Amino acid sequence: MCPVPNEALVAGAVRGEAPTDTWLFVDLDGVVNIGIKDDEGGMLDFNATNLSRARKGQGFLCCPGNPAARRILSVSNSALGHGEDATYTKFMATPQLHASDTLIDRLAQLITAAGSRRKVVLTSRWRLQQYAQRLLQIEDAISHSLGKPFSFDDRTPQCQDTQADQRLSLIGSYIAEHCNPSQQGTPVRVLVLEDFHATPLNGWKCDGINITSAQAVEQYLRGRFSDPSSASVRLLHTYDEWTTKDGLSVQIGAGLTMNHV
Repeated sequence: MCPVPNEALVAGAVRGEAPTDTWLFVDLDGVVNIGIKDDEGGMLDFNATNLSRARKGQGFLCCPGNPAARRILSVSNSALGHGEDATYTKFMATPQLHASDTLIDRLAQLITAAGSRRKVVLTSRWRLQQYAQRLLQIEDAISHSLGKPFSFDDRTPQCQDTQADQRLSLIGSYIAEHCNPSQQGTPVRVLVLEDFHATPLNGWKCDGINITSAQAVEQYLRGRFSDPSSASVRLLHTYDEWTTKDGLSVQIGAGLTMNHV
């Protein structure tokens, strides 16, 4: 495991002044791996194979001038910052797991810090049946990091959510359906780990609400509780963007960086 200085998180979980339920809504793409958005809105996996192709100008990346290759190379050269003396290559996915061991460890630390009264809900496309084997591998990897068996407690419905607003609406609907009004005397903490398909919070709408910031997402989700006053919500938007020197826009699901944790 790659330890993260999370004394404050652990202390908060240990104090436990009053019973508090903690719900973690977890995306996987862009959280435990790096996804790079292409010109068509699809996602490129940031792994050793694609990085090698980008460097050599071979395979589906065609040539060094190809935008996909340029984006992958830009990600590989971009510094993480926030105390991490490394570039995004630190988070390169392993071929079998489709995830970064370092990022898996960081997710496991957040799950631990959430305490025993937690519910971990999968929001990723990996909740779909065609990704069942991949999900089992991820759960095994998290179990290894935790030092005990782990599986997701639940998942959002298997509806289409290829757009950011669809993903957020599904999380909101899950909260509205599963938050029992009779239990609203118990405080609820919600932590959402999402890159929203590598989408910035730049003014798109969800159920008529204008989403312009992490705070707007948090306010929307709080409003889906039957008693919003009993809920606290925090979004970790695992997203990064920049423009290369030659003017190419790069948007990525950035993983759980040190800043997020």
